[in-house]
This record gives sequence, structure tokens and C-alpha cells, in this order.
Amino acid sequence: MADVISFSCNACGTLYRVPFAQAGQSVKCKQCGAAILVPTQSQMAAPLATDTSVEMNAGAQVLRKETSARTGAVKGRATSGRSVAVPSGRSRVTPPVVPPMPAPPAASGKVLPLMAGGFAVVVLLGVGGFFLLRGGSSAGASNAAPKANTVVAEKPRELDERARILREADDITLSPEAAVQLYQRALSAKLGKTDMLVVARAALNRIYDGNGGKFESSQLLTLAEEMAPLDLKQEVRRVLLLVSNREPELVGGKPNGTFLRVQKMLGREKFDFADLLKRASVLIEAEQEGARELHGEIAGHEAKSPSGWSEPETVAAMQACCERLDKLERALKELEAANPNLLAERAAFNRFRQERAGKRVHWTCAGESPHLLFVQLTDAEVKAGAEGEVWARERAAPVRPILKRLWEHFEKDWVKVLGLKRSLPQGVSEGEREAAPLEVLLVPNFRALRALASDFGENIDNQDVAFYTLKGQRICASIEHLGANSRDAMHLEASLSISILSRLFNFYCAEPLLRDEQQKTRGVMHSFLLNRHLFRCILTPVRCASGIYQVSSDASQRHVLDCTFFDSLPALSRLLFTWRQPYERDAERRAIVSFGGPALCARDLLEITSVAEGAARLRENFRKFKGVSEELAETLSSVDNFQLLGYAYGDALLCFLYNHEQGGKKFYREGLLKFIAMDLRGEIASKGQLKAFEEALGLDGPKWKKLEEDFLNSQK
Repeated sequence: MADVISFSCNACGTLYRVPFAQAGQSVKCKQCGAAILVPTQSQMAAPLATDTSVEMNAGAQVLRKETSARTGAVKGRATSGRSVAVPSGRSRVTPPVVPPMPAPPAASGKVLPLMAGGFAVVVLLGVGGFFLLRGGSSAGASNAAPKANTVVAEKPRELDERARILREADDITLSPEAAVQLYQRALSAKLGKTDMLVVARAALNRIYDGNGGKFESSQLLTLAEEMAPLDLKQEVRRVLLLVSNREPELVGGKPNGTFLRVQKMLGREKFDFADLLKRASVLIEAEQEGARELHGEIAGHEAKSPSGWSEPETVAAMQACCERLDKLERALKELEAANPNLLAERAAFNRFRQERAGKRVHWTCAGESPHLLFVQLTDAEVKAGAEGEVWARERAAPVRPILKRLWEHFEKDWVKVLGLKRSLPQGVSEGEREAAPLEVLLVPNFRALRALASDFGENIDNQDVAFYTLKGQRICASIEHLGANSRDAMHLEASLSISILSRLFNFYCAEPLLRDEQQKTRGVMHSFLLNRHLFRCILTPVRCASGIYQVSSDASQRHVLDCTFFDSLPALSRLLFTWRQPYERDAERRAIVSFGGPALCARDLLEITSVAEGAARLRENFRKFKGVSEELAETLSSVDNFQLLGYAYGDALLCFLYNHEQGGKKFYREGLLKFIAMDLRGEIASKGQLKAFEEALGLDGPKWKKLEEDFLNSQK
């Protein structure tokens, strides 16, 4: 009888018996399809019964154990006349045939009975053994082990609710609706946490595979929230992504609540990347440190955030970027509060660095509204890096107070009063002209200044320490001797003031006449007096630096830092006072010290409209002075002398009108500014210089007389 193993299915409980040869193998349950591991003998609860008559299939022969020492081979067909046929497909063995014993040679009569009895015994034993073996074979056949790899199923036992739910959960053909119903059954059956995990995972997978089935998005979200505590993050996220993909962000132009709900469940957050990148770009233009790197980070996160929605792993990084952006903007606002023109200055500096001059050498920026200083770095400063830029700005520091002081006076007394406008090339709006900083380029020496002039297409002389370039409306200067107590330093300061006042502002009579690159001369005033003397009076530092008004070796020359626009010059007043003293001539130097009276009075200066008229008026006045001969009067009234004397008297008159005080106020200043405004508007061309002057100052006979007296009294 063969060895068999009895066991049951762990899933549904169906009983099975298999041959012992299948111990340790895995078979499939015919009832529920679950995989079953056949137990080994050591795993069985009780030892298996062993049948000593087990038949073993050995091809065409069947071997069996015998009780005797001999085993006979039996074939399916007869091999001799003594073979016995086996009916019904069963093997049958005939009793062994005992050959006859040979008769002894003697005493045969006594031996024969014994031989007969023995033969009968042998026959009986053979017949008994035959029937015994036949019965054993029938029993063995009925109890024979199944063939290899064959599972004999017994009648399955009835499954409980838990087993049925778990079996159905393995069905991958379930619809999303059936899977959710199964999950509800599991909840009602109060399955354990492990079983619930299996059923919930199956339900979520069926929902995802079925594209949500017939469920609405809100129902799926509620189900996902319910299953969230089961630690099925991956399966829940797949369902949430399913809902996110099928829900629009806007419904009827308004935010979709379901879409926003699923984004929140996914841990996503929306960022306005377009606005963030725009804000970062403004910081880059403003030269805020770290702005360019921040812009790159935000752009990288945008590429990973479709429609602006960032994944959870990106949200924290984007929030950090927003905090950095806010911090940089706050820092920029603090800088703008200190310097409202900061952004315009930095934008101008960036534009300059794209030009040929800006690319050829290294520059740093040192702005102080409304001026913007571009300082060229020396080789040593370039090697020093950021520290070298600090050195360059310190080197240019003396220029800043000069520019500031000159500008403050000019803006207060002239720009606002006369409504002067910035003079910039065509195509620039008035708002842009007024907001543009006054750009000043400072280089370390004359050699660098000449190279800079070449970049702008300008020509300069060996004596120049500064020049003005129409292209870009910039002042360029060498600061090699800046701050030194030398004529070169004052020359530089004077050149700076010339460029600021006479070239950067529009004094044209016809509005709006703006400079362009083909127009290299400034407009001409209609009044002969203003055309010759206005800019000289505005630029008092130029006359101060030139030293032409010194009258003696002990007269101290005023430094440019002590001068203002239309400043009264004590040296000039003393010079005019000396000239109107009685005629005197220095024999040693063969020079005339005094004329005996004023060479020109205020009315003369207003009636003169040309150099020729000026020379003739000088001749008339010199002839009136005691001690001046006709010949000397003719000599003193040459055109060259008129240029010198005319400039002195004309400068003195305008400075007097601008600065004369009476009763605690500037008595003639308002009238002078009206006269200048009339010229700028072109009214003097039609009215004439003298008439316009009298109208502006409200002059009549007595007032003219008072003005002449005041002018003479100022010459002291």
C-alpha cells in the first residue's frame, strides 16, 4: 500500500490526499485557486500509515514483495505453457512449479508415500499463497497512490465571510463599483487591519485601473480620505492624480473647488512663476546681489511645475525662493529710500557697460543723485577685485561734493525758475530726459582720457583734462590731479562745471529744439548781452579758476569750491573800481592803470548789439576822460580791447543784477530772470534788447538812474 499525505487548503479548507513523493511541492487548489504547499513528513501532526503492498509502476513490469525468497517476473502475455493470464488488467503470479524429484536407486517402495504427502503439502501451500496474494493485490489496487502531480479533491467545506471577501479581493476583473462594495463588506465584517489593508489596496487598484468607474470626483476624494489612515500612500496618490487629471482648474471662469481640493490633498501649491520671474528680473537690473542666481532657481522650479502647481518636494524650495525674493526687494526699497534714482542709475550703468567704452576696460559706479559717476579702475584695482572697486570710488570721492554743490545752486536758481529742460537726443521723452542721471565718466589719467575720446569719436588737445561727448550726453574727465593745489586741478573743476551747465541743459530759444548727433553747437541767445555773458556768469568758477581778475600779487584767488553760479567776484569789482579812477599810467610796465571813469555803463551794455558797436561806444567814452588823448582813445577802443573790457563790464553787470541786495532781498534778480526767460521764448527778437530789458525790470527814467548808481557803487 502506497504512502500518502493528507492535508487541507489554507484558503478554503478543501481536503486533499497526495502521494508522499509530492511532499514539499506547491500545488494549486482546484476549489479556490490558491497556492498550497504539500507538507513534509516532519511537518505532519501524525505519522503516515505505510502499506507494505505498495505497487510501483516500472514500465511493462510490475514488481511486488513476496514472502518467499524468490521473486517471479510476470508479463502481460504468456511466456510458457505454465503462465497464468491476468484478467481485468491486474498482474497475477502463478505458484512456483516444483520439478519431480528423481527416484532413488533403492528402497523406492518406502519412499513413495512420503513423497506423495510432501507433494500434497506443497500444492496446498502454493494454492493458499496464491489466494493470499490475490487478496492483497486487490486491496493494494484499491488503496494505490494517485499518479505523480495529481491532486485528488475532496468535497470543499463551506467558506466563512472573511475567506469569501479575501478570495474576491484577488479577482482583478472586479469593476470599481464592485471593489468599493467589497470594501464596504470588509468594514461591516470588521476584518482585522491586515485584511483591511489587502481589501483597500485591491479596491484602490481596481478604481485606478477602471479610470474611476462611474464615481464622481468628490466621491473618489472622500474614499481616498477614508483610506488614508491605512498607509496606502502610493495607491491613494494614484487615485488623486486620476481625479486631478480629469478635473479642470476653472469652471465657468471661476476656480473649481474639487480641483483645488485634490491639489491640497496631493500637497501641491500654486505659484505665479511669471510674476516671480519678473520681480527677479527687476532685481537683476537693479544689480541686487544674488538676484541672478535666484532667477535661475525659480526658472528651474517652473520647468517642474505644470500650470504653476508645484509638487510637495518642490513646495518647500519655492517657499524659500519667495522669502529670498521678498528679502532682496526689501533691501532694494531701503536703498531706493536713500537714493530715489537708484534704479535709473543702475540701468544707465548696465547700458554703458554694453558700449565699446564700457566693455574695453573695467568700471565701477558711484552715484549720488542726480549725478552718476562711472569710475575707471586701474590695473591694480582690477586685480584687487571688490576691494579695488572701493579704492576707485574713494579716489573719485573729491568730485562728488563739487558736482553736488554746483548742481544745487543751478537747480534752485535757474532750472526751476526758468523751467529749463534737460538736453538729450531726439526720440527721448521729456519724462525720460528729466529722470536720466547726469553721467560723468572719470578716468585715471590723460592717456585713458584720450582713449575714451577715441571710443566716442571725439578729438581732444593735450591741454584738455575734460571733454563733453554729445553721444550719450556724458562728461568725461581725468582725475589725475583732482584735489591737488594746482592750476590743473582748478582747470578740471572748471571744465566739469562748464559741461554740467552749458551743455546738459536746453537754453535754446525755440522749443523744443533738442540736440542730436549732427548738431554740435548750442543755440544762440537773441540778446547780445546774454549771448556773450550769460554762460560766463553762470560759470563763475571758470573765471575764478582762470585768474584773469587778479589785480595784485597779494590778492588771493578764490578756489572753485568757494564759488557759486552768478557769484560776485570781489577781484572783478576792485578791477572796475580801479579803472574809473583818474587816469594813470605805469611808466615801467608801460601799462594804463586807470582811465578816469567807467569805460562802459549799464545802458551802454544794453544798447550795444555787436562788437563793432561796442568798440565805437568805448571810443566815445574814452574821449570824455581827462588825460586821455584822441590817439590813446583810438588805441584803447580796438576790437581786441573791447573783447577784454566788454567781457569784464558785461560779467560785472549781470552778477550785480543777480546778487545786489536792498531791503533784505535780491533787488534786481527777479527782473533779470524775466529778461532771460523772454530771450528763451524768442520775445527779444521782436522787441529789441533794450526795450525788453526795461520791460522786464520795470525801468523808467528815475529807475534807470538808480540802477546806474547802484552799479557804480558795487564797483569798490
